[in-house]
Amino acid sequence: MISTGVPLGLSWAACRYVFRIEWHATPDVLGVGLLLTTLLVGAIGVIASGDVLRKKPLATLRAE
Repeated sequence: MISTGVPLGLSWAACRYVFRIEWHATPDVLGVGLLLTTLLVGAIGVIASGDVLRKKPLATLRAE
């Protein structure tokens, strides 16, 4: 929850102390952001390890 809690707190502080405007929490936007970030990180991880996933395990271990 740190991934959504810290930005939430920072946006509240910026609205209150910098912009001096009213602030409202939007949990739906936080949820969508968290979901999209998780999917993006997972996709990048699979793409980055594609070379290892395509090779046979023994060939990868012998190359090390």
